[in-house]
Amino acid sequence: MGVAGDEGTGADEALFADDHAIVRKGLTMLLATERDMKVVGEALDGQEAVEKAGSLKPDVVLMDLVMPRMDGIEATRKITEAHPEAYVHFVSKDKGFEVLVKHMKSRKLFADQAASFASLRFLAAKAEFKVVPPAERAEHVIERLRKQTPASRPRKKRTLLSSVAAMFGKKLAAGEVESVVTQLIANGTVAVGENDGVTYSL
Repeated sequence: MGVAGDEGTGADEALFADDHAIVRKGLTMLLATERDMKVVGEALDGQEAVEKAGSLKPDVVLMDLVMPRMDGIEATRKITEAHPEAYVHFVSKDKGFEVLVKHMKSRKLFADQAASFASLRFLAAKAEFKVVPPAERAEHVIERLRKQTPASRPRKKRTLLSSVAAMFGKKLAAGEVESVVTQLIANGTVAVGENDGVTYSL
């Protein structure tokens, strides 16, 4: 939605909605260790999530489903109507929400589901990273991008840079990461458009 994160960090800005204080505190502590995600707001219920999504314009909304005043489904409907570029990630152990996620993706909305905040993909255990020669780095990134769903790929150049850095275990210098993205642009895999929006040809 808005420009993600602090200048130069490439961090996605996240708003999370949950009516349990202990969950909100735990997620804040969890995300404090993540360089790619920054909490910019908390909501106690769905109504507040809608209001804060409008004012804060986060890149990611982590949404509980059962909340007072307005549940997560209705809040998501309102948020995505006003901001279709928002990436909403439902957090629930309940079954049956795969249909809702699939429906949202069919409308080209960004959605996913996890059983708990700790199991979100961007908070999952770190993978082992192999050393990739400079000449093979662009192809390595292309392979990784192809394994991702279209909705989960970075939508801003800054976030793409951060994602590419993460693919190499954040072992590359900033200039090396920029060089990989430049190669992706040159070979037509990535196109950067208005407001640094990113599209892919994979």
